[in-house]
Amino acid sequence: MMLPLGTTPRGWHLVEVRGDGVAARRQHLRVIVSQAVEEDGRLWRHVSVSRQDGRLPARVDLAAVKRSWIGDDMECYEVWPTADRYVNLHRAVLHLWACLDADHGRVLPDFTRGGGSI
Repeated sequence: MMLPLGTTPRGWHLVEVRGDGVAARRQHLRVIVSQAVEEDGRLWRHVSVSRQDGRLPARVDLAAVKRSWIGDDMECYEVWPTADRYVNLHRAVLHLWACLDADHGRVLPDFTRGGGSI
C-alpha cells in the first residue's frame, strides 16, 4: 500500500519537506519523492534514488525504495527514453515512476505471457 506523500515509511528519516514532496534517507539510500500531474493528465509519483557513497543504486536498492515509497501492490517504471529526451542531472541517480491514477499503477500492457515468435 502506498503511503500518502508527506508520510515517511518505517525506517526512513525525513530530511526535508519541499513544496512538491519530501527528501528522506535510510542507511546508505537517499530519495526525493514528489507527485505531479504530467502531460498525459495523470497523477504520477516520481522517486529519485541515490546512494550516500556516490555509487549508482543497485537493483536491490531500487527494490527497497519501491517497496517503501510505492508499495508492493503498485507497478512502477524505470524509464529509458530516446537519446533526444534523455535528462541526466546527476550520474549516479536512478528514477522510479508510478501512475497513481491507473488501476494499481498499471499503464503498460501485460507482458507476462511473452511475445510472438520471431
